[in-house]
Amino acid sequence: MAAPFFGVESVFEEAEKNIEEVTIPRQEDQIQIVDTGYEETVRAQRQRYEVGKASKKREVGEEPEIAFNEELGLACETLPEGVNLD
Repeated sequence: MAAPFFGVESVFEEAEKNIEEVTIPRQEDQIQIVDTGYEETVRAQRQRYEVGKASKKREVGEEPEIAFNEELGLACETLPEGVNLD
């Protein structure tokens, strides 16, 4: 009985090199996290979004309002009043 053919043929050869010889050592990046103050902006937008969502409560099983967003180039849930992507 022949082995099934799944459209990909591969041949594995035994590796003669030791794994330590071909392993690339890790390097630590020298980075510094800088506080940009962006957190406050995101927090304020999130609060406005949550307030808008709370005022537009949907019934159980009701689908959200979906619209094409030109700025993102894809369809997404319509944003509540007062919330934008800026």
